Amino acid sequence: MEQVPELSVVLATFRRGETLRETLRCLANQTLAIGRYEIIVVDDGSPDHTSAVVEEFRTGYSGTLRYLRHDNHGPGYTQNRGIEDARGELILLMADDIFMQPGALEAHVRQHQQHPERWAVVLG
Repeated sequence: MEQVPELSVVLATFRRGETLRETLRCLANQTLAIGRYEIIVVDDGSPDHTSAVVEEFRTGYSGTLRYLRHDNHGPGYTQNRGIEDARGELILLMADDIFMQPGALEAHVRQHQQHPERWAVVLG
């Protein structure tokens, strides 16, 4: 049985295949243990090679990565679809052009641990 992740990183994307490649690389190099988070890439109908970038990344990645794709509906719809698919108790909405420093996810989880209120939101 697969472990339920603590954190779901929802990454909405549109027509940013090459940028997404670097974003995913940065997410793979986090100090947070790979089993504690999942990555959900939600593609808003990209006409470029986004799906190929995700598949290429998946071949060398040992963590949980899911790829969802739908016809173009805009960022709100795309983020909501990722939130619906998320399994983690914590959700991090992330843009496809954010290159996270290695300790970013660990710091995000730590902030939620220090502020466990259900209404707590961590920014930055």
